[in-house]
Amino acid sequence: MIGRKRFYFLAGLLIMVLAAAGLLLAGGGPAVQAAPRLAPAYTVIDADTTWGPGTITVTSDVVITNGAQLTIIGSAVVNFDPTANAPYPGGFSGKNELIVEAGGRLVVQPGARLTAAATGDWYGVVFLAGSKGEIDGATLERGVAGITIVDASPSVRNSNIRTMEGGGVAIGTLGAGAIISGASSARIEYNTFYDISSWDGASADPETGENGMPGGAAVGIYVLGATPMIVGNTVQNVGAGSGGNGGSGAPGVDGADPGAAG
Repeated sequence: MIGRKRFYFLAGLLIMVLAAAGLLLAGGGPAVQAAPRLAPAYTVIDADTTWGPGTITVTSDVVITNGAQLTIIGSAVVNFDPTANAPYPGGFSGKNELIVEAGGRLVVQPGARLTAAATGDWYGVVFLAGSKGEIDGATLERGVAGITIVDASPSVRNSNIRTMEGGGVAIGTLGAGAIISGASSARIEYNTFYDISSWDGASADPETGENGMPGGAAVGIYVLGATPMIVGNTVQNVGAGSGGNGGSGAPGVDGADPGAAG
């Protein structure tokens, strides 16, 4: 009798083990949590979007993707916050940018203003290859380079691009009103570019005798290998940074006292 009970007990235990194994194989066991997928730190616009009226505060790179259009209406003020990171891999700088990707479109209407609290707090508007856009009658100010166009052909007309300040000589640090490169036939018409500058170079250590660092470059409209239509623009008050002072060298050391003659 006892042997039969033991047989039934062992048989039942075996059935339970097999059932548990079947649940695991079928996915019925404890769920394994996948690592959470992190959202990009930059702002993605992937559907038609309108900014304004009023003030819009931007705290990251903004990227307009294929098939989407961002319209900034005439009463809008877009304020770029300098404190946030700008991690978009296709950007030009470590500062916040308004970036248009291939197939995306940016429309900035007359009267709109893109600005920041202080000069150089944001980079500017960037049109990447295959993007589209129209900026008409707007103000872009207090950035590094107002508009950067790479292998794209937007139109920029009747606008004020002003108070830009760079800190170097390469694209991404160059103080500029507009930078146009690659296969571009952009239309840049009847705009005013003014107060474009760059930082002064750092001075050398006075005791090294080395040269100071060169000042940053500044340009109104910079064209590199492109064929844009540039008509009726005004460019004024553009100034590169001054070079830093060179060091004068360490003072000489007096010779030893020859001593009294014997």
